[in-house]
Amino acid sequence: GGWDMNNPEEDTVHVQKDFGELTETVNEFLSCIRLSDEAFAGLVEYYEQVDRPTIICMVGDHSPSFIGDIPNDSLTKEEREVLERSAPFVIWANFDIEEKNMGTISLNYLVPTLLETSQVKPSAYYAYMQDLREQVPVFTSCGYYIGDDGQTYAYGDDSEYIEEVNNYFYLEYNRLQGGK
Repeated sequence: GGWDMNNPEEDTVHVQKDFGELTETVNEFLSCIRLSDEAFAGLVEYYEQVDRPTIICMVGDHSPSFIGDIPNDSLTKEEREVLERSAPFVIWANFDIEEKNMGTISLNYLVPTLLETSQVKPSAYYAYMQDLREQVPVFTSCGYYIGDDGQTYAYGDDSEYIEEVNNYFYLEYNRLQGGK
């Protein structure tokens, strides 16, 4: 890993802001993002011409490790953690699907969202996850979750969502233990 693999002259994107020692790293990262965007566009252009119904789900990666070294005083600690760990995604189809912005959801909701978009009947588990997403759209590994009210809550805090959150953890624990 790392964003210092290519020679700087190979970068196709160059930031206008000086990030000091990170400037070349940011340039390479953004150049790679541009290449990924171009490759995704080529994939979509190909499948636009395919006769069979096709759905593509592309998931990005969390922010690069250097993001914590770039100052940004406009975000709270929780907002910054969500941003640093966020992974953008897009669901595309070569047939009509509803266009919508999901806002911020956690990755555990990606499969039920894909099933919903695909109009595939979900299992009981994924139907549960679709319902849960409406109340608690974000679970983090940082010790907190975000409710549909946009507020951040620690996992140990009492909140209007505590029953749903605990039920989700019980369900996940049961699944990890081989339960159905």
